[in-house]
Amino acid sequence: MREKLVSVEQAAQIVKDGDHIVFNGSMDWTPMAMLRELARREIRGITALGVVGGAMNLDFLLGAGV
Repeated sequence: MREKLVSVEQAAQIVKDGDHIVFNGSMDWTPMAMLRELARREIRGITALGVVGGAMNLDFLLGAGV
């Protein structure tokens, strides 16, 4: 069976400029490693959809210029 788990770096390579992303998690379950990797890669123009209470996620992406 093929491995389904990938590193954060590998997952972030899938996201391109202008993509739509959805992330789950509130303050305790925020996928910050993925968000930091997207910011590090300077992904631009994405549309992000989060959950109520996930404003910190969106704030992080906006602050990073994503």
